Amino acid sequence: MTQDVVAGVQTSRGSQSTLVFSNDFLGDYPKYAALCTDAPTEFHDGTALTLLSATIQRKARVRLAFGPMYPNIWLLKIGASGISRKTVSQKVGSDIFPAGVYR
Repeated sequence: MTQDVVAGVQTSRGSQSTLVFSNDFLGDYPKYAALCTDAPTEFHDGTALTLLSATIQRKARVRLAFGPMYPNIWLLKIGASGISRKTVSQKVGSDIFPAGVYR
């Protein structure tokens, strides 16, 4: 895949900007998210995997002897309530997730 992913992003100051990810989404997204919040890097890595899985949906699969296996990610963020930035890290991902991709 050589095409870049472009999304409109609402910044914390309320202005609209354009965000471009290269074909290394799993490497680029955590760097972008780290600019938006001080949540731990592991939370951004998990959010990137979740976004990728939700975008792929059931359009990709691995054929195994017992049947097809689809990308399916369950993410559990564990941290102190109110100070570990669990929800904030997820909101950064939700803000760039294209509306209508996951239905």
